[in-house]
Amino acid sequence: MTSATSYDLVQKFIETQHIKFLKIQTKETQKTQFKIYRRLTRNNTPDTETPTLNCGAILNKSGKPIPPEVQTLISLGPKFALPISDNIKAPMFHMIAEIEAILNTKSDKTIQDKNRCVIVNKIQNYLYSTRMTGFKNPAISFYKNAIKTTKKFISDNKDILILQSDKGKRMVVMEREDYNNKMLHLLNDPTYEILNKDPTNKIAKQTNNIINRLLMLKLIDKKTATFLESKNPIRPCIYGQPKAHKPDLPLRPVVPNITAPTYKLAKYVSQILQSSFKSQYNIKDSFQLVKVLQQIKLPPDYILVSFDVVSLFTNTPKRLITHDIIMNWDTIGKATNISLDLFIEIIELCLESCYFCFGNKFYRQKEGTAMGSPSSPILCDLVMEGLLRNCTRKINFQIPVLIKYVDDLLLALPKDQLDYVLHTFNSYHPKLQFTMEVSKNNCIPFLDTVVSMNEDRTLNTEWYSKEISSGRLLNYFSFHPLNVKLNVARNFIKRVIMFDTRNQTSKQHTTIHKMLRLNNYPKHLINRLINRESTIVQKTKQLNQHPPPTTPTSFIQPQIAVTSVESPAISIQPTANNNHHHSTTAEQHTSPITTSSQHNDECLQLQHFPLTYIPNLSNSIAKLIKNDYANIRIANSIPKPLGIFLPRVKDPIAPSETPNIVYSIPCHSCSKQYIGMSRNSLKTRLVGHKSNVKKYEQLSDRGITRTDAEMQSMRDNCTALIAHIIDESHTIDLDNAKIIDRSRRSSSLPILEMCHIYTNTNTLNFRTDVNNLSSTYSNILQSLTNTQNTKSKIKTNVSDINKTNNTNTQNKIRHQ
Repeated sequence: MTSATSYDLVQKFIETQHIKFLKIQTKETQKTQFKIYRRLTRNNTPDTETPTLNCGAILNKSGKPIPPEVQTLISLGPKFALPISDNIKAPMFHMIAEIEAILNTKSDKTIQDKNRCVIVNKIQNYLYSTRMTGFKNPAISFYKNAIKTTKKFISDNKDILILQSDKGKRMVVMEREDYNNKMLHLLNDPTYEILNKDPTNKIAKQTNNIINRLLMLKLIDKKTATFLESKNPIRPCIYGQPKAHKPDLPLRPVVPNITAPTYKLAKYVSQILQSSFKSQYNIKDSFQLVKVLQQIKLPPDYILVSFDVVSLFTNTPKRLITHDIIMNWDTIGKATNISLDLFIEIIELCLESCYFCFGNKFYRQKEGTAMGSPSSPILCDLVMEGLLRNCTRKINFQIPVLIKYVDDLLLALPKDQLDYVLHTFNSYHPKLQFTMEVSKNNCIPFLDTVVSMNEDRTLNTEWYSKEISSGRLLNYFSFHPLNVKLNVARNFIKRVIMFDTRNQTSKQHTTIHKMLRLNNYPKHLINRLINRESTIVQKTKQLNQHPPPTTPTSFIQPQIAVTSVESPAISIQPTANNNHHHSTTAEQHTSPITTSSQHNDECLQLQHFPLTYIPNLSNSIAKLIKNDYANIRIANSIPKPLGIFLPRVKDPIAPSETPNIVYSIPCHSCSKQYIGMSRNSLKTRLVGHKSNVKKYEQLSDRGITRTDAEMQSMRDNCTALIAHIIDESHTIDLDNAKIIDRSRRSSSLPILEMCHIYTNTNTLNFRTDVNNLSSTYSNILQSLTNTQNTKSKIKTNVSDINKTNNTNTQNKIRHQ
């Protein structure tokens, strides 16, 4: 008879063995990947030392000449990673905060300290090597000169903008006045209306009220409610992307809603709908499109046509959305325990809160769904399903091909029924109007493929790129991790080979070489990647030709039926019951819910963390972490993309309204400053400081001195700022408070604050404010402090010498 204790021992033994297996498996996988990586990167020296100009990636509509260095740099795209030429400018504080977030996932302090010491040693070696040898890359001088020239060109021409086009990956240079006029013309449409004031706080309050109701009704738990709560929202700002493929260069409106009050709630709703709604007409991507079309043979007199909805998101009627949710509630209701009335109320709040800012004015979108809301794609998908269901019932002939991808449709129709089908679709609702493109020479482009019909009525596909496309990929000279650039090239090669169902090998190789050589990939590397991917694709095709026996199913039917997927109630937590919900990497970082109650061991669940990419350093740190943290997956973030140098397009957010910050407040009576952090905005945090200062002044006016108990109590219970005021009788310059650092992850703020306090020797903070920072980092921070002080002294001496020289020159002129 077994006892509970013996069962626990057996369970612990099983878990420990599973952890060992994971570590062994991870090491074997790493060895295999390293061998492949070493073969691919052998003799991969690029043919040129600097990036070459991609003329097709720039469209100059400003009428002003652009210097060659600026053209070359801009053509690389806003995501091109620039080098960090100075270790002081490297974001070491952020790297330390990210490392601490990873190390703290283990509860064992011994493992934490061991990894911390080894990582710190790596960082110290990096700082020493860069200080002694510097960068040996010959392209560094080119980037320095190009960045300097680009900054000067932008500062001298403040009336121009550099924008990325809507399609084709082209950089459009246009006049700011022309851009503003086109945006105002776009916003004068009846779809939008001007608001009298900023509705952010009002919408945030409504959102939090609904979340509190869900919590009170026990429809969500406390952790989910905390995650969904709207904290420190920032107004969304609209901007336009030029449609470079159209003659008048119109703008496509884009509204990033990630900081909007309803963003997380809309994400929660979209997860419920996605888990309960599945269309048999939707395709996931171009790979699935190619696989489906290979199984189809068209009847005689049928041709391929594509339909496209005009501005689907902004023209989708809200009544149709609620109507389709009600009609499909039998399926949707199985995925949530929220009632229909409350669910509709949440949907209406997300739809009614479509607002944004432009030119310091606030606009509301009266109809349709928000362009940047996570719930918009699935809500529009519901409406499109209802439209197709209704229209196909009216059509009395067979439709052998009916494929949908967002707002694009690919159909096979009889030649004499094209106008009838288009009229049927357009008559469904006056707001939802379609445009039609008919195949030419039995060929029609769809997504990034071109579909062609053979003489036997079967269908072929091959990779397709529009004429306006610049052909820009991630350039090989970009300071991204090498494995990222290899994956970009491999994915492109895979698409070209997989999409070509005719197996035109020579044409495939010509296309691949042309595209990758345009992005400065070495020839030897391209040939190795082609050989490797060709072998993998060939094996995949052989497996697809001889699949295991399964029950035959029809993917495409002339009539639409919404199928249901049984799933439990939705929860934000990534538990075992809802692991079919996919969330973004950023959300996995910011969500306070990182572990599952059903998995007690922390090594059995994958967790994703960001790590700032610094060449020759980040990769070695990632390898060290994998030894003891097998469940950690690291995503590198680029600290210096080219986009940070381009002119700002969106309305700037005032620094006082920015949350998740590290700030400094100078003392008016001495040279010291106070450094603090705030998850709220700077404006909100200063209100608290002002309140404490006012309380101190009231006590002083009553004649209470710093030796009195009441004043001592205030000193002990408040910040070092108030302690400095009480001890020194100084005044603090709250009006000149400024932000010195910020982070998207609020959990990084304490580490950032301690790093800034440690490296700034002229602070009035308590030394105890850095007690929670491991002393292992002291040498790194001291090294950065010494280098900073040395450079500041050099700058001061140079400025003093320049002032002296100017004074002597002026004196000589006066004497003469």
